[in-house]
Amino acid sequence: MKIKKIKSIVNLIITCSWNGKKRIDDLIIEDILYSSKLSVDEDVLINELGDPRTSSYNKLIREIQSTISYNNTFSKIEIFEEYDGFYIQKRHNNTIIDKKYDEVISFINSFNNEKKNKGVIYEKFCKLFLEDLGISCESTAISNDKGIDIKGSYKTNFKDDITNLIFNEEIYLLVQVKYFATAIDTPVIRKLVGDSLFIRFDELEYLDIKHNAIHLIVFSHNGFTNPAKKFADKNKVRVFDSVQIAHIISDKPEKDWKCLKFIF
Repeated sequence: MKIKKIKSIVNLIITCSWNGKKRIDDLIIEDILYSSKLSVDEDVLINELGDPRTSSYNKLIREIQSTISYNNTFSKIEIFEEYDGFYIQKRHNNTIIDKKYDEVISFINSFNNEKKNKGVIYEKFCKLFLEDLGISCESTAISNDKGIDIKGSYKTNFKDDITNLIFNEEIYLLVQVKYFATAIDTPVIRKLVGDSLFIRFDELEYLDIKHNAIHLIVFSHNGFTNPAKKFADKNKVRVFDSVQIAHIISDKPEKDWKCLKFIF
């Protein structure tokens, strides 16, 4: 089974509701099989993911482990192995969080229906998401943007008066946004790092951030390859995919998220 299908099933697992711990192959047969959002033929699901001996099942286990590791504290599930197989359980018992996560994933995936403008729509979504987090943002011009899609800024707010005196400056975010069908690789991260160095010497477009602290962020709908993640971590670039965004938003399901309300 293709990894893209497996990723969609992992998202179904995250939003599926059950109590206590459950063996993964049992969860597949008893709960995922009857989901209205299942994108895999039922016979294929039973034969490939309902059987722990198949390669697809092992891919599923690795994808769940990777998703949990990548999302770290934001993850809603945990996985562990016992003598009779792999088990999974929720880190919470809040169905509202599960529903909000599902809402966010469905909303972002709906951008795919816009064949020509999905990249622009995702960029607008990410801009509003950052603004929902309290960051001032503006989209850059389409031409001559030096690889930057969004420029953001925020003021430091330390509790210590002396620290505020020393670091009383705006911190800037330079953001790149990709709504690709696959995970993005290292060259995208490397280009952003290079572009940020040129921006340091820009006398016109980015004059206001020339001497200020800068953080680099990449949003990628379908995530990043492992080499890209390692390169980003080594070069202090923060990377987020749509699953991480959904985790962050669903952690505060009652918040008025503007990024989920815009019309495209």
